[in-house]
Amino acid sequence: MNRDNPVVSIGMPVYNGSAFIEEAIESLLGQSFEAFELIISDNASEDETDAICQRYEKQDARIRYFCQNENLGSLNNFRFVLREAKCEYFMWAACDDVWSSDWLEQLVNEMQDDDAGVTGETGFLDQSETGEFVRSDSSLLPSFRQGDYLDFFMNWTSKAMYTYALFRKTALEQAMDSVMATDCLGKDHILLLEVLKHGALRGISGPVVWYRRHADQESIRLRKTYGLSGKIKYYYQFVRHVPDIPTRLSLSLRIPLHIILSSEKLAALRATIKKMAGIS
Repeated sequence: MNRDNPVVSIGMPVYNGSAFIEEAIESLLGQSFEAFELIISDNASEDETDAICQRYEKQDARIRYFCQNENLGSLNNFRFVLREAKCEYFMWAACDDVWSSDWLEQLVNEMQDDDAGVTGETGFLDQSETGEFVRSDSSLLPSFRQGDYLDFFMNWTSKAMYTYALFRKTALEQAMDSVMATDCLGKDHILLLEVLKHGALRGISGPVVWYRRHADQESIRLRKTYGLSGKIKYYYQFVRHVPDIPTRLSLSLRIPLHIILSSEKLAALRATIKKMAGIS
């Protein structure tokens, strides 16, 4: 496989990403697997994103850059790059993340017939006191079989990481169509639930993506508005998208407990009680 015959489409939706997008693009262009196209959609940024992306488009023929005339909204920008994709496999790439050089090569080679998506290990880029971003150790994500909706629901902390996996494009396109009509926070979870209808989501060891965590992230801003009413709306939509009735009933019974256990204050209280009781 060579760069003239791409088999992977990478979609990078971006808005005001000038602070980190050069590092992200360089990380992708440095992949050992070169048979990909990179589709960048600038959502009417107000910083230097446009100039940076135009420069890279001129340097590498694998890059296709689009600058939107007006802000489409985050989800529509994600859909835009997916619709522009021409290859069998697709992955979204955040404009502030970094990948190990074997990321694409390993994921393409590991994709199996019953997989809808495959991802590698995940780490984080956190800002130190000196202002530099430091890479954390990476960890392996859990895998979910096709139709494994209950286990996927109960894995609260890490399932959203699969949003940036390598997918079969057809499975992702069908899932995206279902999500566009969904009105709730946590649409990434709903999207991945829909993907599970088409195949497994599998984590493999070896390649690493480092997710950058910083104050300007949209996910952090949204999390602050994710109150109880938002959670209830999310749970309702999640259950509604599950296709089989037995699993819907099981989820409905677990949701009240899940709301309680996902509370940070109660989690801290449980930790304190365990410590006082000498429970490890």
